[in-house]
Amino acid sequence: MSTRSGLDVDDATRQMLLLMPRLVGRAKKLAVPPSLASFGLAPRHLTLLALLLLDGPMTVRVLADRLEVAPTTVSLMVADLSRQGILRRNEDDTDRRRVIVDIDSGHRRDIDAWLSGSANAWRDALEPLTAAERELVVSTLKRYEEGVERTLSKEQLRRVPDDDIDHSVPKRTLRDPRELRAMAHPVRIRIMDELFIAGSLTASQLADRIGESPANCSWHLRQLAKYGYVEEAGGGTGRQRPWRPVIESRSWGDRSEGELAAAGAAMADLMYRHEFAEHEEYRHRQDSEPADWYDAAYWSQSFAWLTAAELTELKETIIGLVLRYAERFTDPATRPADARAVRLVSWGFPARPWSEDRK
Repeated sequence: MSTRSGLDVDDATRQMLLLMPRLVGRAKKLAVPPSLASFGLAPRHLTLLALLLLDGPMTVRVLADRLEVAPTTVSLMVADLSRQGILRRNEDDTDRRRVIVDIDSGHRRDIDAWLSGSANAWRDALEPLTAAERELVVSTLKRYEEGVERTLSKEQLRRVPDDDIDHSVPKRTLRDPRELRAMAHPVRIRIMDELFIAGSLTASQLADRIGESPANCSWHLRQLAKYGYVEEAGGGTGRQRPWRPVIESRSWGDRSEGELAAAGAAMADLMYRHEFAEHEEYRHRQDSEPADWYDAAYWSQSFAWLTAAELTELKETIIGLVLRYAERFTDPATRPADARAVRLVSWGFPARPWSEDRK
């Protein structure tokens, strides 16, 4: 019930149980502007963009502090959005070693119309309050978030729909055939494999792992960096400079684009051969694996009668399940002590129909 001094705990709880779903529902109804619909923006991208609208240009480190995530995570998001032309990165005039991140002028108007309403609504609600009252509002919402995390079991959290959890990695659409050709090389595929497993390696370390010369590995790393597949991890010089993979989900243009389609087909052929070779290598050593890993590893084949929409849904479900572990790419601290790098390959395509030619 209400009291003369305000709401009691139960009544306030009832009000919040009504209010929170409405807030979440309204946030989900924010339609993506047509000019941004093809970029695959995730919830964390929207928060990043909203902060840039509110506070203006800033460095990656400041942006990471305000998002309360690691600078590496923000660097990946900024790199992805910059490649797509949504953000721009400029040198700081006062310190050439620093890079200032800002929203590109070509998209600012649409992003402002899309996202500024939320910040304005919070400003209107918080402005009449005292500083202490604002702190109370923010700390109360944070305690609620912590309480939900603490009281829900891991199994309950797993059942939350993917739309409500941001497990995404930056998305990148390759539109230049040169980007695909830069990756379509056996040595570079092996380099990327080793970087994904190790996190970061120097050219000399890669040379030891894949049996190439340090000079050759260094050259391939520079080519991969030129097209945004790897980046410097910081520290070291020359061939002792460590490199790390850029963590992102990649796709390329449609099959109507001749040169791009041809480059994509060549890339797909190389990847198929590489993955089959890796699976064959595992088959030869599987008996030496510990029992739990031997039992956990699998190979599955099946048929199913599906519509195109159902196959799309199945594909997105599988991808969503894998993305639940995406954070472990960028933050080794999130990996369980007994975790190992695991190769995951999946496909689904229409079976060849029967015809006289198949007799």
